[in-house]
Amino acid sequence: MHYEGLLDANAHAKRIEDFQLWLLLCKTLGTELIVVPSTFLPEGVTGDRIVLISDMREIADLAAQQQPVVRIAYEALCWGTFINTWEAAYELVCDVDRANFGTCLDAFNICGREFADPAAQDGRMLGAEKCLAASLERMRDVIDVKKVSLVQVADAERMRDPLVEGHSFHVDGQPTKMSWSRNARLFPGEEDKGAYLPVLDILRVITGQNGLGYDGWISSEIFSRTLVDPRPEVVEEHAQRAEISWAWMEKELGWTQKENTIKKVDGRSEDSSANSFGALRYLYRSVKGTFGA
Repeated sequence: MHYEGLLDANAHAKRIEDFQLWLLLCKTLGTELIVVPSTFLPEGVTGDRIVLISDMREIADLAAQQQPVVRIAYEALCWGTFINTWEAAYELVCDVDRANFGTCLDAFNICGREFADPAAQDGRMLGAEKCLAASLERMRDVIDVKKVSLVQVADAERMRDPLVEGHSFHVDGQPTKMSWSRNARLFPGEEDKGAYLPVLDILRVITGQNGLGYDGWISSEIFSRTLVDPRPEVVEEHAQRAEISWAWMEKELGWTQKENTIKKVDGRSEDSSANSFGALRYLYRSVKGTFGA
């Protein structure tokens, strides 16, 4: 992360060096996709459009030189310094104008900018429902689904007490929504644990035939304080929660899969039927919040 807008040339060169390592990891692991989140550095960066475009073209061109070509999914973090909405990320993707440089639509971050406010008593920003509805209508009208490289899903806890100074999740100098993200994400459908974000509304627009009709990879990205539990059962417990969540989304959104056309490999599901919505593929990813975005 933090590839775009760095003012210090040496710092920029170091990030490019780090990116070369990620490209090597892609080749080693047999993957062709890297997610790049928007920078949230508070200083030492510029939002100059020409610089942002140039920096993103640089990593896109490096990725394009790989065999096979590596794709980049650029994600707007809702606490990003310059790029913090899906629209801003998509506009940058269009300006970068590279075939292997697309966007990542992240349901949590969309909600974090257009709906939720963990510092508010009810967990919502003013006019949350209208704001999100208008945003999703624009998404339906604006986005070319071919430029969507990845979709990430996560819900989150409604805070019992507003996440302000004095809250156990509060960190001085850290954006409130970042603290919320690192500690309190949930899998979609976990209302019994406090989930309250309108993730389904977002997914209907992204994956629905009356929306974008996206049928590519979906990653469930969960950062949570529960992942620092040292018990050996923790990984399996979260994997089980992920599977339950996926089944819930399938049911709620009408994602049908034909058993005889599905091949499951390493937690991934692929459907060979070209016209079936079962072609939707998924990957569950859980990372300790301490080290995540």
